[in-house]
Amino acid sequence: MPTSNFDDTPYDPNDPEAVADFWEGAAIIYKGKVLGKATRGKQKAPTKIPVSMRLNVN
Repeated sequence: MPTSNFDDTPYDPNDPEAVADFWEGAAIIYKGKVLGKATRGKQKAPTKIPVSMRLNVN
């Protein structure tokens, strides 16, 4: 049973490949104008720093 609004386009949100195909070539539209493709660039700098801590639990 298709889970989309279109009978000829079965879409399973739990299938990563189906999700990638669904969003392939998606465009951002704001107030009726196409602003660009829905792509995300590489992160410029890491936002988290790995930290390790030793605790005395006596």
